[in-house]
This record gives sequence, structure tokens and C-alpha cells, in this order.
Amino acid sequence: MAQPPNKKIDPLVVGYDFTDTVPLPGDIGVHDGESIEQLIDNIKGINHYLDYIAFGQKSLFNTRDVNRPGLRRFVGTGIACPNGAEMNIYYDSTVKGNILGERIKRGLVSAGLPPPMGMAPGILEDARDALNPVPLLSAAMATGFPDCELQTKPVGDLYGNTQPADQDPKNPKTWIEGDLDAGWPPRQTKWVHKLDRSDNEIWLTENEFNLVPKTLNFDGSKKKLMQVKEGFSTTSQQANVASKLAAVAVLIALASTFIFLK
Repeated sequence: MAQPPNKKIDPLVVGYDFTDTVPLPGDIGVHDGESIEQLIDNIKGINHYLDYIAFGQKSLFNTRDVNRPGLRRFVGTGIACPNGAEMNIYYDSTVKGNILGERIKRGLVSAGLPPPMGMAPGILEDARDALNPVPLLSAAMATGFPDCELQTKPVGDLYGNTQPADQDPKNPKTWIEGDLDAGWPPRQTKWVHKLDRSDNEIWLTENEFNLVPKTLNFDGSKKKLMQVKEGFSTTSQQANVASKLAAVAVLIALASTFIFLK
């Protein structure tokens, strides 16, 4: 069925594919040829792949910029915050360059090479973070009632892209779930688990959790509160209800008397 004119098409949320960031040989000047110039270009191409895997930026003979992979996004947990909104986790898979330690990092820099911020260090960082048992243990020992705070974070890759490069206008795709905030670079504002000064997650008791007014829907939007007519106070409402109950009681008493006399 054709889409009505001017109707917004919601893009399909798809997974981020690291292989899409790997350049093709032809894109970096690698071709079959026997000239010295082509040989030099092929050596530069090999250097480019080395930079992509190890460093995340150009080095030595490579003259082309290197795209650093990784994606930043919020992921919903299905757990409610005290105010009723869903709690999210901010996930950043971009390379930090800290997996090999400061000593090796300084050694590479002293040799005129960039720090290790390529694909391979990024894979090691992801494996290290996934094997860290501290978040699982803290969650298991917690009350199950998290405290939350609102945070604004950049989303998309390091170059401001929030969707794959190849797009079908009739079936658009995106890496980021939900609407983006206004402005540049792309960012979103979501409720996340609140941390203390030592970066430990803050958990509430069930009573503390229930005492917080549930003013937000699960999607983060504000709940619609019931409107009270102007000039009609709670006291007058209570008095009106009481007078109606009294009138009903009088009618019941009169009906009972009438039946008894009959």
C-alpha cells in the first residue's frame, strides 16, 4: 500500500555492523599494476589497513584518513525508574585506547606511532568490559529499585552518522532508537541509573521507590494529570459529596418510614 503524502516513515532500527567501516582495496588506491607508482600506492594501502586495525589513524606511509569504528547509543532495560520512566544504559563501543596500558601507549608515541585505537584494541576492550563481573554482582546484591537521573549524551558514530550509508528511501534504516534532540552533533536525553561520587550505582528501598510520584509514562513522556475546575477546591468537593450522601440517607429514611406506616 502506498504511503499517504507527507506522512513520516519511521525508520527500521538495525544493528551496527563494524564491517561496513572497513574500506575496500579500490577505495584506498590498491590496484593491479606494474608501475612504481602503483607499487607505492599498494604499500600505502597495506599501511592503511594496518592503521585501521591497530591505530585508528594514519601513520608512516599512509596518507589517507582512517575511519574509527564504534557506535554510541542508549539501550532500554525494561526496568522502571522511580518517576515511572524506563531506565536506559548508555552503550559506547568506540575505542578508548586504554587496553594495553599507559606504558605501551607512551612507547608507541615515543617511536612516532599513534596510540592503539584501531579495530583490534576495540575488540579487546569490548571483551574486557563484557567479562567484568562487577556490574552483575552489584545488580544481584541490589534491591531491584534503581534511582535515576536524566542525561544527555552524543549518539551515532564518531562522525555524526546515525544510520547506514546505503539507504532505501521507501524503507529507511537507523542505528538509534527514538527521536534525536535538536542540534548538532546528534544526541539524546534519557533516564539512566544514577551513580554516587565513586561511580557506584544508587539503589533505593522499595518504600523509597514507591514514595516518588510516578509523573512520567514508561516512554519518558509526561502523564496527563486530571484537570480541576478553577475555583472548585478540594474542601468544596468533599462538602458536596457529603451533602449528596446526607440527601440519600434522608430519602432512605423517609422510604423506610413510609413502608413501616403502610
